Amino acid sequence: IHISMIAVTAGGGVIDFRFQVTDADKATDYMHGAYEDLPVLIVEDTGTWITPRPHTHHLNYEYGRTYYHIYRNPGGAVKPGAFVTVVLGDLRLQHVVVR
Repeated sequence: IHISMIAVTAGGGVIDFRFQVTDADKATDYMHGAYEDLPVLIVEDTGTWITPRPHTHHLNYEYGRTYYHIYRNPGGAVKPGAFVTVVLGDLRLQHVVVR
């Protein structure tokens, strides 16, 4: 996937994680697989982990399309301008700037 945006929305209570699919099979594994494998956001300055909500539906990702995940932002842990690390399985994408 290509992360196109991570932003705080809904008055600070929600994190909007948008991504474009570059490989439909891998996107399904990383973005819609088992709950334990879903992306986790780590707030770099506090170490706070933001975990996803379990999925209740099935989705077939398509190459080139943009999708989103919505995360809770407990206590406003993530703020615009913060840096987060996105954990996808064994991969860690560091220093992603939050809008």
